[in-house]
Amino acid sequence: MSNGGSSNAFIRLSRFDTVLLATDGVFDNLTIDEIVSHLRKGPLLTGVRNLLTQIQSRMNNSSADTASKPDHATLIAYRASVANA
Repeated sequence: MSNGGSSNAFIRLSRFDTVLLATDGVFDNLTIDEIVSHLRKGPLLTGVRNLLTQIQSRMNNSSADTASKPDHATLIAYRASVANA
């Protein structure tokens, strides 16, 4: 199938799969494990709020043993609520 050099990629999500699109302001202040721990369980909105609270705290209170960089932190989170979303 040729469509002028561009391709479309589709990923079939399963129920409760979570997708996160985020700027470097998120990843410069939290590790992947920290991000996952906020978003993997419980209501998505609660996880996002807790994630943003921790990012803001890191930006305002830098320390030598944690990532911290003042920056804009923007994210979009989506969780599939039905199988094969």
